[in-house]
Amino acid sequence: MFDVPESLKRAADQSNFQRVRFQEKNMPTSIENVTVLPFFGDLRSTFIMSSLLLRRVKEELRGSKYFILASWPGYEGLFPYVDEYWTTKDVASIEKLYQGADGFRNTSPLYTLLNKGFNKWFYEVLDPSIVKPYYDSGIQQEFFDRFNKIKVSLPDVPSAASLGENFLLNFGKMTGFKVFVYPVRFVYGWRRGKAEKIRTTEDFWLALLEKLVENDIVPVVYRDHSTFDLSPKMTNECIHIWDKSIFKVMGAMRASGCVLDMFSGISRLAIAAKTPFLLVDERARYMGEKEYEIDDLCAEGLPREHIFGFTTIIGSGNKSDWNRNLFDSVVAKLFSFLPKLDRDSWPSTSASYEIVTYDTVRKYKAKKLGTKFIKTPRD
Repeated sequence: MFDVPESLKRAADQSNFQRVRFQEKNMPTSIENVTVLPFFGDLRSTFIMSSLLLRRVKEELRGSKYFILASWPGYEGLFPYVDEYWTTKDVASIEKLYQGADGFRNTSPLYTLLNKGFNKWFYEVLDPSIVKPYYDSGIQQEFFDRFNKIKVSLPDVPSAASLGENFLLNFGKMTGFKVFVYPVRFVYGWRRGKAEKIRTTEDFWLALLEKLVENDIVPVVYRDHSTFDLSPKMTNECIHIWDKSIFKVMGAMRASGCVLDMFSGISRLAIAAKTPFLLVDERARYMGEKEYEIDDLCAEGLPREHIFGFTTIIGSGNKSDWNRNLFDSVVAKLFSFLPKLDRDSWPSTSASYEIVTYDTVRKYKAKKLGTKFIKTPRD
């Protein structure tokens, strides 16, 4: 019979996972007191899980358990409150899991296999659907019934120095406004009453970068397993980042000063980085998934702007169409937004865990959407 530290080590090794962060002194004496959550949701749901849901689940629903989160490589900085963080070692697995990310769930067959492997080792393996009663395209009444108050957990944001001297040198040499860009292979539209992945093209993103450069805006381009690699074709005009640590990437966002979210959900991570953003989105998706709720609850005091358009232009258009119907508006909005930004007024980069009120969201909904109030507890 193995003790708990040895059991966890063997479980991770045989599952082809790396134990990125753990403290052996906090481990329980019995494996029955260990809870594992394999979570490989998309970027938006990862932020929501990090900021609004998982800390409450861990502390208030599983408070007596040693909590292990198995999730994306480099995302441990978003979940400093879990007892242990694991991530898969296999690069090919990461690619497959990225393709299967769909909201809070993951439809990849590999995810099913991972779950089966964890169930061989642990008594309690949670499914991400544990949060569905509390959050489902918006906070549900059951959230207030169970947790009473909303608490927003946001991580520390490091300085850009965490990315190294070369990044700082390149960053300092490029003059002008800088905008963080995330050239993903799939963006999100709204079809048949739900969010749907829409395939993009490399040409679309190259045209966007060229448009920004033509207007003396420096793109800070982030590459990961879900993006195109544009560095060979835009080598000198942009600052390119390839670092699996989301913690460091948030530092690059903050240094850039503005995140451009082109239907991708990266603005949710900008909130974690306490960085202003311009969100380009489909109005139906923004309202249908209640993005305004996340903005109002988690991004208080953070400058932000929105443009509403349609993802159909991405696949059906060409450079001329993209410029006329989308990019011209993006550049115009950036030039009205960027000069007014004052870093001294932005939220602090320090970690926070604070109670927030739902009142602002309710007033917004009542005035503009005409939907029902959520009953929130009163002291």
